[in-house]
Amino acid sequence: MGCRVVVICTTTPPASPSPVPAWSHRGEGATSTDPVGCRGVVVPGHLLCLARLGASDRIGYLTTLSPGDDIDHPGTTFSSTLLDELRNALSDRATSRPRLGAALFHGAAFATAEFIGATFSSTARFDEVTFSVAAGFEGAEFSAQVGFEEVTFAGIAGFNDATFSADADLSGSLFSTAAQLGPLVCFGRLDLSSTVFAVPVTSEAAAMSVVCTDPVGGNRDAASAARHRIDPGWQTVGL
Repeated sequence: MGCRVVVICTTTPPASPSPVPAWSHRGEGATSTDPVGCRGVVVPGHLLCLARLGASDRIGYLTTLSPGDDIDHPGTTFSSTLLDELRNALSDRATSRPRLGAALFHGAAFATAEFIGATFSSTARFDEVTFSVAAGFEGAEFSAQVGFEEVTFAGIAGFNDATFSADADLSGSLFSTAAQLGPLVCFGRLDLSSTVFAVPVTSEAAAMSVVCTDPVGGNRDAASAARHRIDPGWQTVGL
């Protein structure tokens, strides 16, 4: 099975995350213009999100983690250093690659997020995340359903050789500069509905089905300029 799609389009970015998080947060830094403040979920046993913990508390929390643990850090802003620390705590000593159970990062913010070669053994949620520089999921393995709904990929979107064992939902996401998506393999449904590609992009995916309804977010002029080529043997829905 295979699918190669070339899309030319421009439109507006996806909506911003909900202003009031559904998870427990302290709201540090709230102002009249930003009444919610810090959106990061409070770390269990502490009063702050992971990004705002003091060094000793942060290190103490990280030392409780082991490869394969569930991670729950929605709304958290990750610097490259903080993500390195989290990734190192979850890395398998035999392979030096991160191994996560459930990974919940809904509404988080990353500069450069490197999950290269990572294994996600349960549900992974990156919905409404912002990757401001690069998202590196090259060679990553996702064993359960994956959500990248309404994500902003402001720079590189690296999914080369990523494998999705179940459904992968990238609907409503914005790819600002990425000219390549994949090649990747999805054994479930790959959902690209209302996905925005701001520059011409080549998408290569092996999937049980591909949903591409309204792939430019309602910009019908751009949609008429979109070019698709579907290789034989692929099931594609809604082009």
